[in-house]
Amino acid sequence: MAFERLDEYRSETSAIADVTTALEPPECRGHVELRGVSFGYLPSQPVVADVSFELRRGETVALVGATGSGKSTLAALIARFYDPCLGRILLDGRDVREIRLRWLRSRIALIPQEPQLFHAPVWQNIAYGREGAGRKESIQAAAAAGVDEILAGLPNGYDTNVSERGLTLSGGQRQCVALARAMLSEAAVVVLDEPSSSVDALTEQRLMNALRRLARNRAALLIAHRLETVVTADLILVLDRGRIVQRGSHSQLLSQTGTYRELWHASGPREASGSLRLVVS
Repeated sequence: MAFERLDEYRSETSAIADVTTALEPPECRGHVELRGVSFGYLPSQPVVADVSFELRRGETVALVGATGSGKSTLAALIARFYDPCLGRILLDGRDVREIRLRWLRSRIALIPQEPQLFHAPVWQNIAYGREGAGRKESIQAAAAAGVDEILAGLPNGYDTNVSERGLTLSGGQRQCVALARAMLSEAAVVVLDEPSSSVDALTEQRLMNALRRLARNRAALLIAHRLETVVTADLILVLDRGRIVQRGSHSQLLSQTGTYRELWHASGPREASGSLRLVVS
């Protein structure tokens, strides 16, 4: 019976695959557009419903809302881990279902709260961000992101071995590796899932500076749990049960009666100097 189940598992194919006419565009400008997107793991239970917004290179769009409001699902849809049940997701005006998956995902850098690390030296974990990258390129990427001081300070610097899942590194060090990896990549779109939520104040400031560098000349989608990190976003989308219930800048939303102002006052945030400033002049 176990061998039969194993054969069944091996014979399964992903529902997300390239169509025969899938192509690789000559460039990626990073212009993302969602048009009336709805999705549910079960057809009768939508997780996101009729979501529409645009994200362009050099802009930051923040997604805020309670746990389960659909923020991470939208990020997964943009990277095409799932396809919408209704609506379309476009990259530079082209439906993502028409683009080769490998090319698409190489242009979108995902930085989750717990980045995926491997049992290998630090520089090799960074090099995973771009095929063919070596030690020199990895160190240069870390320097460009502004996290070289933290990573070079490890016991063996960039040759420090990382355990599976990165458990031998602190949360901040893991995020530094992820940021350097994204900097090394060819991504024109970066998706940030509150990477500084579980670090100390000093490390948070360094990560914020690294995020600022990473987002320069990229389209940035920020999934926020702490509202202090979104005050300078170009556009804030407030989600409730999968729907956008408010949209606007921080000051605009604070001037309105609604979910955002309630969340802001409930969390008691302060607009500190460490707030995430992804908009770079």
